[in-house]
Amino acid sequence: MSPPSRILIKKSFLVRLIFFLVYFWSLPCPAVEVTKENLFQLATLALKDGEYEHAVEFFKKAIELDPKFIPAYNSLGIIYETSGLKDLEEAIRYFKLATEISPASQESWNNLGRAYYSKGEFSQAERALLRSLELDPAQPEVEVSLGWIYLLGQSRGAEAISHFEKGGAYKDNPMVYYGMGLSYLI
Repeated sequence: MSPPSRILIKKSFLVRLIFFLVYFWSLPCPAVEVTKENLFQLATLALKDGEYEHAVEFFKKAIELDPKFIPAYNSLGIIYETSGLKDLEEAIRYFKLATEISPASQESWNNLGRAYYSKGEFSQAERALLRSLELDPAQPEVEVSLGWIYLLGQSRGAEAISHFEKGGAYKDNPMVYYGMGLSYLI
């Protein structure tokens, strides 16, 4: 059996296993408990297998069990932001829900800022990322993102330079130097 066909068999087997587990868990059985953590793990397996629709289904079921389960909201947002199911409005909706449920979730604010940036809504992206920095000021990657927002989205060169400099941990990244150079031209 060639290696590519083994991969197909593995993938097919994993999908069947997931469906079997979901079916098995839906049967009344005191020994098997469906938990948000189990559903989250199944969703993660489906994601690794490229089964985005199934992952979405499992994350949504996890939220049904615990409507305040922030990792599921963030994961749904990421799926809608980056996968073949690309829908930035839906991604933003899930990231907003995560920030409403847990306003102290820095990860949710970062995700929301990134989604707004991808959509070209730079003022909204700026607000979300600044909120994230309020929660944890030691985030050089967020500083660099703000630098790009101020440079590309708002033509505010001096502020862009300031944020690129604060993102000093990324100084080995040529894109930081490129952004700083462009900022000096504004």
